[in-house]
Amino acid sequence: MMNKEFTSSQIKHLHEIAEEEVEDMFSDAEEIGSSDISICVRNVLETAKREGIVHTDADFQLTAVRSIVNQELSNMEEV
Repeated sequence: MMNKEFTSSQIKHLHEIAEEEVEDMFSDAEEIGSSDISICVRNVLETAKREGIVHTDADFQLTAVRSIVNQELSNMEEV
């Protein structure tokens, strides 16, 4: 049986990675397109992989990271 969840520490770390990447990429952006978000998601996935956070289900991981990036973008808009 495949675990469809990240651990809480993995989620926290993914949020930290995504927060930094979103800040680096979009802090001075006037517009953010879907391709920009895809690049950001790919960068987060690459960093997570280097740091040992890899889920066995690549589709689940992609969806989870895209959701985290969108949350971080929303958080940035609130500031």
